[in-house]
Amino acid sequence: MKSTECLKKILPLTGAACFVCLGASTAWADWPVCQTTLYSPSTVPVVENANNSQPIEIGTKFRTTAAGDAVGARIYVGGANTGPNVAHLWTGSGMLLATEVFPAFTGPGWSQVMFTAPVALTPGQTYVISCYSASGWYSGTNYAFTSAVVNGPLRGLADGEDGANGLYRYGTGFPTLTYLSTSYYVDVVFESPCATNLAMDWFTIDGGGYTNSSGGTLEMGSTIGQPDAGPMGNGTTVFYGGFWAGELLPPPCPADYNMDGGIDGQDVQAFYADWELGLTPADVNQDGGVDGADVQFFFEVWEAGGC
Repeated sequence: MKSTECLKKILPLTGAACFVCLGASTAWADWPVCQTTLYSPSTVPVVENANNSQPIEIGTKFRTTAAGDAVGARIYVGGANTGPNVAHLWTGSGMLLATEVFPAFTGPGWSQVMFTAPVALTPGQTYVISCYSASGWYSGTNYAFTSAVVNGPLRGLADGEDGANGLYRYGTGFPTLTYLSTSYYVDVVFESPCATNLAMDWFTIDGGGYTNSSGGTLEMGSTIGQPDAGPMGNGTTVFYGGFWAGELLPPPCPADYNMDGGIDGQDVQAFYADWELGLTPADVNQDGGVDGADVQFFFEVWEAGGC
């Protein structure tokens, strides 16, 4: 089946791979994703074994600056903490999104569990990752959240960003109490598309008026603009005309849509992203419209392996 319907149904997937319909066959292509956590494996709390003689739920408020999924949870386990421990993911207002039991683990060190299903996170929204310790054992460092804990797109909120951070409650449930900005070293495993660097080895500069181009989190503005400069790309980001004031054009070879020198599943993903938004580069048959005819033309050239 080679159709717009196939493209729409199959490509909008999150995770480590995507697949596309090609005639009666199915082809797989790696789509790189990266996992990020707030704390590194070498992070060690000041106090590794603490216990207030009752079961306790401890947690961390966090946000992400990028779209992606919470796929698991981590907690630092002291030598005295033999479990059981249960991970919970909540919205900032206390709606439970996921729960999972940590596997048996002998500390000290970081214990990790993956959620049965990933949970999509909205950039800028506050979430809470927590752990219920039935035995009452936990680890911590006082005053750890007087400043934010940041790693890549993840941000463990500093006190005052959205209330206090370093949360706990006795018994199980959504933790809301705090004490001395303490981190209890409950961490989230966050998965999002990997970023790639774009190396620029040429440019042209015009002295004309101000031009501006933006997309996602990228924005460029200045007097840079040379519509005849041609395309430049690295497989993820493509500039047409060297930061242009003119119109975007389809790539010279539609099969190598991302212009990384290869013809593979990443070209399909890049084409689909532009095609669904109706962007001019997706008009690969250059008939003046972005429609199903472009999908058919793209796959014909793509399956042939070239232009």
